[in-house]
This record gives sequence, structure tokens and C-alpha cells, in this order.
Amino acid sequence: MGLSKSISAENLCELLKNISLYFNNVYLVIDALDECGDVRSNIVRLLAELNASQDSNIKILLTSRPETDIEFHLVGFEKVSIAAHKDDLELYVHLEIARHVRDERLSIGDQKLREEITQLLLNEAQGMFRWERILDRINLSSDDTKELVRRVLVWTVCSVTPLSLAQLLETVSINFSDKKLDRDGISNETKRCSSLVRKTEGRSGTRIELAHFSVKEFLLLKVQDDRYVKYRVSQSYQNAYIAKTCLTYLLFEDFRDIIPYTTETEKDAMHGRYAFYDYAATNFALHACGHSDDEDLSKLLRILFDPVKSNNFVSWAQVILDELEDNASTKKVIASASTLHFAILMSLHRVTEWLISDTCFQSRLNKSDSIGTLLACALAPEETLCCITYAKCSLHSHITEKERILDLILPPDTLVAQLSIDKWVECPGDPLKLAIKANFGWEKLLQRGALVTDSCIEALEGHDNFSFVETFINKIQPKNMPAHVNPRFLKLAEKLKYADRPLPDTFLGSIADIDSVGETIALQTAVTFGQTHAVLKILKKGIADINPCSKTDGLNALHRASKEGNLEVAKILLNHSASLDSPTSADTIDTSKHDYSLNAQPHFI
Repeated sequence: MGLSKSISAENLCELLKNISLYFNNVYLVIDALDECGDVRSNIVRLLAELNASQDSNIKILLTSRPETDIEFHLVGFEKVSIAAHKDDLELYVHLEIARHVRDERLSIGDQKLREEITQLLLNEAQGMFRWERILDRINLSSDDTKELVRRVLVWTVCSVTPLSLAQLLETVSINFSDKKLDRDGISNETKRCSSLVRKTEGRSGTRIELAHFSVKEFLLLKVQDDRYVKYRVSQSYQNAYIAKTCLTYLLFEDFRDIIPYTTETEKDAMHGRYAFYDYAATNFALHACGHSDDEDLSKLLRILFDPVKSNNFVSWAQVILDELEDNASTKKVIASASTLHFAILMSLHRVTEWLISDTCFQSRLNKSDSIGTLLACALAPEETLCCITYAKCSLHSHITEKERILDLILPPDTLVAQLSIDKWVECPGDPLKLAIKANFGWEKLLQRGALVTDSCIEALEGHDNFSFVETFINKIQPKNMPAHVNPRFLKLAEKLKYADRPLPDTFLGSIADIDSVGETIALQTAVTFGQTHAVLKILKKGIADINPCSKTDGLNALHRASKEGNLEVAKILLNHSASLDSPTSADTIDTSKHDYSLNAQPHFI
């Protein structure tokens, strides 16, 4: 039985992981990763996931030229740069000439001639002689021409996708001080670069690309103080420059002073007039990754994501939501969502930090609208925007930035059990299930007291990545397990045979070390789920303070027990000196309503 012709890369990776279980170690070597074609970004992502867990027995060695989309998925991988140095080249040339002479494929009796041939080969290989001659000619031009060439080379080397001629002409004309697109300043002097770049025709029109792969290698050489230093490209440095150029463009007065489009005709007219807009809107966040300390970049981001929602922001959001089924849906999402939602979706950590400095942030954490709660946006941008088939913002999910954002919106004292996600998301009301499906953030949720629910077990039972299920099971602590879920969870764990130790001894009849979450937080969590045994055990320690109110909804433990109708738990709390007169910390909550069920029980106490 052979493989189906339609088998996906995802299925092949899963097959590779399953096969690897039969070996102690598997070594995977892949050469020329940059030559994988249009699907290489997805391939790199899948390869990185093979080595994602610390206990993985799959070891990977990848070779590639330094491409932005490849490096984006390999942030955590050790990087070793290999360059051709003069000594290496000289040794190689001497050995090759000697081998050709020995094999009688080359006849050189004159030692002087042999040295001349060797030197010629070394000079041509070492200096990339052709590109040097071209840049020597350009260096004789005006400063404006040299700067134009530099910008063309930077964008051609570092852009995420090849730019069209119209896009390139717009972007190389932009200066950071510009307030609007100066069409008179757009130069068509790209002929100055004609030997370094070339035009290619395709279905999407005329694109600009490097004339030869060796041009990129020459430009990326780390050579100090040579006469071509102005044209050398550092992708890390240039990505910050490109991000700032994109944001400068998006903030032009051209888009501040126009009314956002409402019809397809208006949209086509705008994109036809502003060729670079789509690239700037969909790729600035990718270029900005790793440059959160750049103050100029942060300033531009704060202007775009200002809570007032300028026309510049609305125009940008329309492009991000371009896959929505109609303009009415797009307008509804933009109207109801805050700029904070979009900053989280785009994995912009510094912008998120700036926006949540607003004192009202915690009260908005659970607020659901047409784009989702803030927690849903942080855990799973793709699932949050489930009505979009291919949401453009999902291209920019950056794991390090996502983790920082989750830490911002879920500080250590957050009571996760009180948080929910959207009613229309595939995992209604259950952040942990959403985190399981997205394979992100679930460990932080568990650390903050999240409880495994039946829907979480369903997600684990249906998960096709057994390695993930194994990791999840071994991270669970009894504090995360309500009593009614334990049997089903243990059945799943024992069925998979993935536990490090006997699970019944670990999970049954015990409570986790709740000090790691905080006694008061653990008490509120136990009250929420009516866990009388856990409540008694926590109170017996005498550490937890019964009366403080949660920062999330303003309720204390007694309010919560009364609200949920857990009268047995409420009785336990009162017997441990909980105060009936303790007010809530939220002005909008009437304490008497939450204690109503207690007041209605004349023989309760």
C-alpha cells in the first residue's frame, strides 16, 4: 500500500513523528531549505514543530540562505553561519587543480601558469568581481542615485514577497519625515540597478527580483570598511527600517483625510491608486518582530493603534479583514473591537503593554464582541477569527511576542476559572480547551488554576498529536482536576500509556500544592466549582484570606458561593468567619443580590 498522492505535509510530519518512536534518536538533515518553492514557509514551520518539545528524539540540521520567512520560524534554533574565506578558497582551488592534474584532466607543466590560474580563480570567487564592478560604477553617481540603489537592493533582498514595479517605486520614494505620498518624487530610475535586479512577468504582473542568487550572497557578506558598505544588507537592521517605512506609509495624510471604503469599487480604486498599501498593511508586523526596543518604531505603532481609531487605523483594519464575507461584517468587527484586540492579534507586545496601562483593562478582559474576548485573541488568533478562512493577521503570530502578551493580560494572580471566551467560538466559555486546540498558552492557564473540563477531555481525545497529549497529561496537577472529571481523564491517560508514574496515586485523593497559585486564588477557584473538600482543606491551613474580592469581577468567596447557589460551601465559609457584610469591589454589583440566597434560608446558619 503506497502513500496517497494527496497526502499533506502535515500528515507526513505526523507519520515521521510516529516512526521516530521506534528509535532512540532520529537525525534529520535537510539541505537547501530556501529552494523549497512557494510552500517553504509552511514546510519550515512543520519542521520546527518536530523539534518543538524538549524531550523530542528528533534532531534536525537545516541548511539555507538567510531568508526572512525561514528565520521567522527558527527563532529558537542555534544558528551557525558559514562563509567562504580567502584561506578556504585558496586551499580548495589548489586541491582542485592538483586533482585535475593528477587525473590527467588538466595539463599544466609551467608552475608560473598554474599560480596565475589559481590567482585568477581566487580573485573572481573572493570578490564577486561582476557585482563589484557594477557598484563601482554606481559609486561614481550622485548621492541621490546611490541612495536609490541602496533602497532598491534592501527591499529586493528583505521583502517578504517580491514587490511589483509599482510597489517598489512607491516605497523607495518614502522618507520617514514624509506626511503624504509625493507622487512627483517617485523616481523611475531603476535602470541604474538593471544589472543587479531584473523584471519578471507573472500572473500577478511585473515583479522585481535579484538578477542572480549570488547578488544576495554578495550583499549579505559581513565586510567592514569596504567601499561597498553602503550597499551591504543586514536583514535584522533592515527589517526595522522596512517596518518603519511601512508604518510611515500607513500613517500618511492620504489615508487620514479620506473616508474608509464601503464598496468593492471603492476598495479597488484605493488599492489601484496606492500600490504599496496592501504589502505595508499585511507585512509591517512581521518586519517589526524582534525590534520592540526601537523607540521610533514604537512611536509609529502607538499612533496607528491609538484607541480613538483614526481613519488610518480603519483603512488598515479593512485590509486585515479583507477575507470577511462582506463589508457589513468588516464594519461590524471594526466598530465593536478595540485597537487592543488588533494589537494582540498582530502579536505586538509593546503596543499591547501600552494599551493595557488603562486602569479599566481588567474590566474589559471578559467583554465579548464580534472579534472575541481579549483572552481568545491572545490564545488563538486564527480560531478567534473563525469566520475568516485565511485571516491575514494570522501570518504574524510570533511565539515569543505571544507569550509576553499572555503574561500581560494574565498576571500571576488572575483567577482563570472566572474568565471565558466567546459564545460563538468553537470552544464556548472554555479558555483551556481553546488553548489545547491552538497548542498555545495552556501551560500558563494551568499554572493560574485553570480546571480541566469535559470539553477539554474531548479536545484531547480528538487530538492527532500524541506527543502534545503526552506533554499535557504530564503537566497536569491534581489542583487542575475537578473530582467529576478525574475518572474520564485517568481513563484517557492510562489508555495512551503516556504517564511517567502511576496516575491513580498521583491524581486520586489528593490536592495539588496550591501554594503555587496562591491560597486565596485557589480558594476562589474551589468555591467556583463547588469543591467542598478542597475548600475545607485550604481553610484548614489557615493561610487563605476569605474576604478579599477578586480583581476580575469584584466578588469574594462568599459572594461567589451564594451566586452559584453552593449553599454547603457558603456554610463552610461562614463557619470560618466569612463576613456577610463584606461589600464587593465593583461599584456595579449589588452585594445584597449575591447574598439573597443566603438571606432566603432562615435556618441556614
